[in-house]
Amino acid sequence: MGTPAARLSIQYAGRLTLAYLLSVSAAVGTGLLLTQRFLRPILVSAAQHSGAGLTAPRVLARLMGMWAMCMALPAGVIAAIVFIRANGWIIEKTASIETPILVVAVAAVILGLPVMILTSRSISDPLHEVVDAMAEVEHGHLETSVGAFERTEIGWLQPGFNNMVAGLAERERVRDLFGRHVGDNVAHRAIEEGASLSGDVRDAAILFIDLVGSTQLAASSPPQQVAKVVNDFFRIVVAAVDERDGLINKFEGDAALVVFGAPLHAAGAASSALATARELGRKLRELPMVDFGIGVSAGQVFAGNIGAENRYEYTVIGDPVNEAARLADLAKTVDGRVLCAAVAVDRADPPERRYWLPQGSAVLRGRSKPT
Repeated sequence: MGTPAARLSIQYAGRLTLAYLLSVSAAVGTGLLLTQRFLRPILVSAAQHSGAGLTAPRVLARLMGMWAMCMALPAGVIAAIVFIRANGWIIEKTASIETPILVVAVAAVILGLPVMILTSRSISDPLHEVVDAMAEVEHGHLETSVGAFERTEIGWLQPGFNNMVAGLAERERVRDLFGRHVGDNVAHRAIEEGASLSGDVRDAAILFIDLVGSTQLAASSPPQQVAKVVNDFFRIVVAAVDERDGLINKFEGDAALVVFGAPLHAAGAASSALATARELGRKLRELPMVDFGIGVSAGQVFAGNIGAENRYEYTVIGDPVNEAARLADLAKTVDGRVLCAAVAVDRADPPERRYWLPQGSAVLRGRSKPT
């Protein structure tokens, strides 16, 4: 049987051991979480340059560690104190254990709170970054990205989000480029229909505009000046056509083919084409070194894709297209520089018809019947 002093020293040693276990566990866990939190910007930068993330405990392991430190360890210590006293080991059976149990409980609460907070923040903070980044993407900021620095579920989520946003940005660039080439209406319809745009016959109005004297201008002026004149010319054309929901089907050198009523149906296609022709005739006269001819026609055309399966073009084919082009050639010889077929005026609304006057008939180049 040991002496009282020996028993006392053993009791103190047991208490110190328990206190040491609690404090070391809390210190290690808190230090690891704090280090990871405050060094996150450095870890993100290092991961971006090295291409490898930090090896960190997964979400389940973190939650299990938090449970072990905040619940299992204190409960185990309390159970051990009760068991030791019940068997008379180290602690006498008659000794009071209320104070040690109270100390362990208070220590578990005080030391476990920061561990629980930091563990939760180590999971929630990266998720909040992704949520905030998603809100930015929703508002159209496709350059948004989040930093990835660890090889866990969260670390896989962050680069996955970045790859998704990069894919969206690439899709928007392709869509924008596609829209610039074929027009926004055609681009939207192609996306909705899976790029099929199968052709059909429909009523449409055609406007053809041709720049006069571009060959002589190119021969007598520097290329930069020629490009500026042509760009100014087509800038006015594009703005006027877009204002009335027309489609610039194609640029043919110094000419442009414009369609109203295809691919999207428009009840007032003829009126829109005639109003656009009038506006262009007025605005293009303000440009120096520019002369032009505008022709407008209307009727049934085939509108759809022409070409091979792997390379096709949306276009319109039909007699109104040829008629508008021939009218544009003839318009270069008249004062107003704008001519339209009577069928286009007949299809227009009464307010638009009042702007147009009959000028007789003419047999256009390449045609046998008068227009």
